Parts: sequence; C-alpha cells; structure tokens
Amino acid sequence: GDKTPGWLPADRIAELAQLIADHEVDPAEGLLNLKQGDVVEVISRHYSGWAQCSLWAGPQLPGSVERQMGWVTDAYLQDNRSEAMLASKWHRLVLQALDEVVTYAVQLETYLKEAKPEDRSADPEWMEKCMQFCYYLGTELQQITEALSQHGLSQSATGKYASTVVEVVGNSEHELSAAAGARVFII
Repeated sequence: GDKTPGWLPADRIAELAQLIADHEVDPAEGLLNLKQGDVVEVISRHYSGWAQCSLWAGPQLPGSVERQMGWVTDAYLQDNRSEAMLASKWHRLVLQALDEVVTYAVQLETYLKEAKPEDRSADPEWMEKCMQFCYYLGTELQQITEALSQHGLSQSATGKYASTVVEVVGNSEHELSAAAGARVFII
C-alpha cells in the first residue's frame, strides 16, 4: 500500500490499546471487566487515570449491536505512546477539565445575575439546585487539585523509596503485592 503521509478525518480512526493484564472489576460500577490481550477502543481519557473504552471488534457498522462501554484503569492499557506524549495528553486533559469548570462557573454566574425574584419564588428548590451545582464545581476542582498533586508526587518520586499505606494485592504477574507499611522502590 501507499505509505505517503496524509490526513484522515478524526471520525475515521480509532485509538486502540491492548490490555497488559486482566482488568477484573465489578461491571455494575460502570467499569469494564476484560482479559489480558483484549484489544479495546479508547473512547475518551480522564485526567484521573481512567479511560472510557469499548471492546474492539472492528469498525462499528450502522445497525450493528451497540458495544458495551466502560472505564478501564489507564495503567492496564498498552498503547505505544511515548512518555512525552502521555505527559502532554495528561496536561491537556487537566486543562480541558479546568476549562469545563470555568465555563460552568461563568454560566452559573450569568444565571444568578439574570435571575429575577419571581424566578426564585416560582421554584422553591431554586437555591438548593444552585448550591448543589456549586458543590459539584468545588468537588471537581478538588479532584483536579488532588490529581495535580499526585501527578507531581509521581513525577518527582522516580528513583526514591516509599511506603505503602495499605496492603496491596496484585491481580496478575504484572502487579506488585505488598503489605501495609512495606518499602517500595519507585521506577
């Protein structure tokens, strides 16, 4: 075939990854239960280290059965991306999440500025809904902050020792098992 570089429409390509170990989880929680060697299509990635995937069975044809979709821990996916690409992708995901929080905050601010007293009296749960939305924004910001903190720790921890906080039980030959308080070397 022709090996000339060129462009393809984004909806004509799929990001594929292979599982490096069994991903055995409770599917009722929205997670995918997969086996080592399974190939998945990565639908989206989240800054928290999870990827929304579906089991790959070739292109999705019109009228075919919808594939099961769920979340997979990113560490179980081998997708041949370089470390620089991974870092760049992670930073883009964090910036995207922050941009989404700011957009929602601006929408809430606009809504509150334009709200009339009669709008509030017509819906007795109006204030509760606003408070829930503020709580969501605060929680999302806290999760982003924690992810940034953990990412910073993991970047600076290479070549250092750490202690496990709880017992860790590996589910495959690729996963480490360690007792609570065990010293581990971070590579």
